[in-house]
This record gives sequence, C-alpha cells and structure tokens, in this order.
Amino acid sequence: MVSRLSEEDVDDDEDEGDDNDGGSAGFTDALNSMRQAVAKGLPGYGNVPRSQSMFALSCYYELVQAAIVNTEVCKPVNFLNGGKSMNYWAMITTRNPLTDAEIIRRAVDSWRIPVINYGLRADAVYRDKRLEAFANVSCKLHFFKHLYWLLDNYR
Repeated sequence: MVSRLSEEDVDDDEDEGDDNDGGSAGFTDALNSMRQAVAKGLPGYGNVPRSQSMFALSCYYELVQAAIVNTEVCKPVNFLNGGKSMNYWAMITTRNPLTDAEIIRRAVDSWRIPVINYGLRADAVYRDKRLEAFANVSCKLHFFKHLYWLLDNYR
C-alpha cells in the first residue's frame, strides 16, 4: 500500500501504520525517511534524480506474511548441488547481526542502485525494464521478501 509522502511529511511522527502491522510501524517510518532522503537528493545516496514528493510505503500485513512464508519455504532447501542455484553473496558474508538502519540501507540500495547504474529519463517515464524494481518498489513481493530475509538472517 502506498500513500503520497511530501517533503513536509518526512518530519511527521504520526503513526499511519495498520493496526495489525505486527509492530513494524517504526521500521516502515525509518524506511520511508531514508527513501525520502534519496528522493530529495541528499548527500550520500548517489546521483539519483530529485523529487519534491514520492509515495510512502506502508506495512501491508498480508504481504509481510507472504514474504515470511516464502522465506521459510526456502530455508530447508540444499543449495549446494543437484542443479540448484547457490547464493554466493550470502555464502561470503558474515553472519553478524545487523541493525535496523543497516537493513534499511541495504534495502534502499537495492531500490536506488538500478537508477545510478542505468540512469533515469528526465520525464520519469519508466521505459527501461532494468528500472522495474525502482518503479514498482511498493508493489513488489520480492522487496518485502528481501526485507524479511535480511531481518531474519542478520539478527
């Protein structure tokens, strides 16, 4: 679910989360704050086109549950051979717990890096398929799955 998030909304502490969000309102607010900083073009986030407003993410309980189920189904799979894929990135990283801020930074990086790598037209019409994750971040199950995987594997 998305709602319009303007520059004025960044400092707004009002909880607009779902009553059944499982306590994720603070995490969602922090994620939206970092996404807003990227959209404003603040230092430290690369050369991403600026925007005066953007859609804010809100916690959608059904997608959270679907991400949890998808992640749990993947856990018992043996990825070492038998023609199955192997996540080399996960194999070479340490298993140290991550803070919410680091998890949010990694999630936002997965959203903004395609724009840095492939560019974005000035009219903000997403014709390049490589920008699909950036254009549709709020409606992608994989985004929530990625967040849950990071939370589950690095805490």
